[in-house]
Amino acid sequence: MKDVMVLYEMGFPAIAFSSETIPIKGTNGNFVLELVKELKERFEHVMLFLDNDTTGKTETTKLCRHLNIKSILIPDKEPKDISDYVQKHNLRKAKKLVKKLISKTISKTNDEFLEFAESLPGNLHGSNVVSAADGSGNQS
Repeated sequence: MKDVMVLYEMGFPAIAFSSETIPIKGTNGNFVLELVKELKERFEHVMLFLDNDTTGKTETTKLCRHLNIKSILIPDKEPKDISDYVQKHNLRKAKKLVKKLISKTISKTNDEFLEFAESLPGNLHGSNVVSAADGSGNQS
């Protein structure tokens, strides 16, 4: 929840699931699918921004594939989430990073994302993820 508050303070509308491992098909049917569909109707860009840790990366891969959305991640060797990034650096630097990640994400087509994702190590193959601040997959 604190990540949502930090993003809001930076001027980015955000929501948070109750858990990174929320089932796509909930007890009330396709809650997450329906929510993302509604968000896509209301907003020009809908992106996933989970923690840059093992669980976050695994769930990012799964959710991007199932929900057909793109995602951004804090660069490796940085704090795992945006609120920790703000603590380490500052709000201005965090906002600059998020804007850069979003800009790189928006500018890529799904095919470019799939090609980029194939070059990533670990379990992110085939997902729509930008993980480095420069969007190239290389750490800056």
